[in-house]
Amino acid sequence: MGFLDKVKAQAEQTLKQGQEKIDEVQAKKKADTLLRDLGAWYYASHTGRDDGKGEGELARLTAELKAHEAEHGPLDRRDDDRDEPSGTEAATVPATDPVAPSTPPTDVTPPGYSPPAAPPTIEMPPPPLPPAGAPPMPAAPLVPPPSSAPGGPVGGGPGLDGP
Repeated sequence: MGFLDKVKAQAEQTLKQGQEKIDEVQAKKKADTLLRDLGAWYYASHTGRDDGKGEGELARLTAELKAHEAEHGPLDRRDDDRDEPSGTEAATVPATDPVAPSTPPTDVTPPGYSPPAAPPTIEMPPPPLPPAGAPPMPAAPLVPPPSSAPGGPVGGGPGLDGP
């Protein structure tokens, strides 16, 4: 088997593995969508917001989930990316009262965080007063004088007049 044949075989194997992973991700996404919809219809039917369609939608989604499981295998909660305890871990997690309101933590500052320091305040002394009897200072012009170059921009400076 030549070098190119080995490279081609490796590329085909990698492509096959990639396609399997894509199919697996798409199947998981489909299952997640079906489960989300099932939960939404369940909630809507139990709160009276299903307009009488809840039972039919619940039956349809349950059938779709069963078909999905028949094709892709059982749905396994351990595949979730959630950090929920399962099995023996559940016994070590303290139970919380679902009715009691949760109180937010008083200090939500991450450890090691210190707020940035405020910039220092610089106080400028007032400008000196002209000596008594001195003529007043001329006011600054509000509009810059026009450029001396013909056709140049008003108030042009070096490099702005062109070549």
